[in-house]
Amino acid sequence: MTDKQQDYYECKCIACGHVFHTAKSILQSDFEMNDAGSGTCPNCKAFLNLTFIPEENQMKSSLWDDYLKTKKKAI
Repeated sequence: MTDKQQDYYECKCIACGHVFHTAKSILQSDFEMNDAGSGTCPNCKAFLNLTFIPEENQMKSSLWDDYLKTKKKAI
């Protein structure tokens, strides 16, 4: 375990509008795969994709199923 401080980023739930803070996933922080985050809204419990937006220094949420549909179209 290291003493590295974890950064947290503001995120607004796309489903209910609740604003919460979240950290980057390992893939986001170590491999710069900015769309490789996921989590559950603490308010409405919707399962979300969390995409880090470096230009805005925040996370953008999308519903997990909607995120998967966009990924399938890209393949």
